[in-house]
Amino acid sequence: MSTQNAPRRTRTSNATTWPGQIVLDAKIKRHTKAQKAADDLALKEAQEAQEAQVQKGLERLAADEANDLWEAVETVEAVKTMEATDNMEDGTTGANKRKVIKKGGKVLIKDAISNMQKKINEPSSKLEGDNANNVAHVSDGKDTPAP
Repeated sequence: MSTQNAPRRTRTSNATTWPGQIVLDAKIKRHTKAQKAADDLALKEAQEAQEAQVQKGLERLAADEANDLWEAVETVEAVKTMEATDNMEDGTTGANKRKVIKKGGKVLIKDAISNMQKKINEPSSKLEGDNANNVAHVSDGKDTPAP
């Protein structure tokens, strides 16, 4: 029986490695009380800053909603004023007038504008009698015949 002794060779990655390093890496690192308090304080400040940003965003959204609601109320009041003016001019009530309302009960601004254009465009012969020929006509370009 011959036993050949093969030369032992160290891997290049193990040549400078300390054998006990694996044990040191597995240990749980401990903090002092001061380090723990500092870490907790930094974490608490970060959470408070994030909560402040969320609160600021919610306040901005609430302000935007309030502005939208205020504009909607002003639009509804303007339409009611226009209807009251129409009722006084032509003697009709608001019950037989047609108005377009989108979901949520808001009157569309586009419809309010088109209603005002219709009022401007219709002849004022009701108010002036037979003097319909001298009525100024404001056109939006849609009522002209196509060539």
